[in-house]
Amino acid sequence: MVEGRGNSTGDGTGVPAGYVRVHDPAGFSLAVPRGRQRQLDGNQIDYTPDGGAHRLRVGVGRAAPGVNPYMHLLQLEKSVRALPDYTRVRLHQNTFRGGDGCLWEFTWTDSKEHPDPRRAVDQAYVTADGREYVLCIGAPAGDRAASSARFQVALQTWRPEPAG
Repeated sequence: MVEGRGNSTGDGTGVPAGYVRVHDPAGFSLAVPRGRQRQLDGNQIDYTPDGGAHRLRVGVGRAAPGVNPYMHLLQLEKSVRALPDYTRVRLHQNTFRGGDGCLWEFTWTDSKEHPDPRRAVDQAYVTADGREYVLCIGAPAGDRAASSARFQVALQTWRPEPAG
């Protein structure tokens, strides 16, 4: 279900102009720019206007016993390092929405679907009930300012919800 709202109040509860709040059946809601379509890529949920060149990706799962978000993203990085021109910008533990979290930013050159330098930023965290979410923005590296702004809106408007 998609619902439109007015301008953001700046406190994370509103939805900025040009965005809509989506209530995803996987168990979350957040604001995405108007015109984004929901697509599944395996067990990942993408919101994209252009087949993935620009996308907000959300991974939803149960946190593995004994593995925190930092360890999870370190494990994921092992496979991502094989991407052409992979460069870690940052990867560090943090707290997000009161839970253990990790922020990871990296760049690479996509040689298949979108052949250009790319940038991604992931925010992973675990809720009190053990659900792990990974929010990721991926876009051409030259779109850093706009994609960073879209990611901040997603993080500020993020809400876990019952799956349904």
